[in-house]
Parts: sequence; structure tokens; C-alpha cells
Amino acid sequence: MRVFGAPLALAPAACLALIGLLVWSAAPAGHAGATQDAAAYLLALFALPTLLLTGLPFYGGSGRVLLAVVTSAIAWLALGGWATRRARRAAAPSWRGYAAELAPMVAGVWAGVIVGLLAMVLILSS
Repeated sequence: MRVFGAPLALAPAACLALIGLLVWSAAPAGHAGATQDAAAYLLALFALPTLLLTGLPFYGGSGRVLLAVVTSAIAWLALGGWATRRARRAAAPSWRGYAAELAPMVAGVWAGVIVGLLAMVLILSS
């Protein structure tokens, strides 16, 4: 747990990013619907919570995408390390304890993503 705890927090984000990429690329070129695009973007936001902070999707560029990937990876690693430390405080540390510590942290990050997305919608719609 000491070695793999922090990097393991990257696994859910990587899975969500992969699913989002598959959803986005599943449509024929130029024929992706709004629902499909929205689903892929929401999955990307959950995988890369700093995506909105870097200015995407309003300002593009590979530099901004790279910045979002790096900063999100740092955030997930920090949360994974924190969950590992908290789980190892138990008398008998386990992966179940690690998951129990990480789950509320992930829920908080995802709630923050939703609040940020709603704030963006409210600001842009006024």
C-alpha cells in the first residue's frame, strides 16, 4: 500500500479518460451528436478536474491540454498519497480501508467539477 497507494489513485481517472475518448471517437467523423460530445466532455472533466481551470474548451492548444493532464495527475497523486496515509493509520491497513478513504475525496473533487461547470453555465448564459 505504501508504494502503490498514490499511483493507484490515477487508475479511475485514466479509465474515465479512456472511456471518454472512446465515446468521443465512436461517432463517424463530423457526425457526433451533442449528447455524445457532452458525455465525452463530462467524462474528461471527471478524469481531469483542472481542465476548466486551464481554459479548455474555450482556449485550445496542446500546451493547455498537457497542463491539464499534468496538474490533474499531480492532484490525483496527492489525493492518493493522502488516502494512503490515512488508511495506514488503522491497526490492520487494507485496500478496503484505502478505498474507503479515497472515495469521499474523489466525490468531493467530482462535486467541485459539477459546481464549476454549473457556475460556468450560469456565467455564460447571463
